[in-house]
Amino acid sequence: MSSPINLFQIGVEAIQQRRFSEAIPALEAFCHSSTRPTKERLQAQMHLVQAYYKGGQPESAIALCQHLAANAPPNAPPNVQTWATNLLTSLTPAAPDPAVVAPEPDASPAALSALLNDTEAAQLLKQGNKALKVGKFAEAVEHLETYIQQSDPQHKDYAQAQMWLVKAYSGNDQKAAAIALCRELVTHEKP
Repeated sequence: MSSPINLFQIGVEAIQQRRFSEAIPALEAFCHSSTRPTKERLQAQMHLVQAYYKGGQPESAIALCQHLAANAPPNAPPNVQTWATNLLTSLTPAAPDPAVVAPEPDASPAALSALLNDTEAAQLLKQGNKALKVGKFAEAVEHLETYIQQSDPQHKDYAQAQMWLVKAYSGNDQKAAAIALCRELVTHEKP
């Protein structure tokens, strides 16, 4: 029987190799091996959302994401809830589209320790906008999703990043994700 840390490593490696059906049981076993809300358990849950979604279990991905959005442990950084809430908009389109690729969670210790600082945020925005302008939509999605997942929603450029992300999703044939984000922007406080 594998130790809990081995289960975590096996799950992460399986995701990196796109073997989602192998990642799921390893990450589930790791999460069940510890009931304490540790940083590693949060990382495993974030990876598990991705594994469920890309492994053909969108209902499980949505349920776990909703749990993380509503029940992040008291010692969890606030960006875990922000990440889960933002990801839910991508995972819960009006009609589920299996072609939609869920954003990959950045579950590194740095992602769980703090929000992006102004310099990091500006750099991601610049990279995302540049990639968008030259038609590198997958790259733009990566940069802009990272910005949105790890930035304060009150940041002055947050809405702009969301609008650029809609264009990047559309150009990357992630129509359901683009529509879901557009629905969120319709009710935005800024005109």
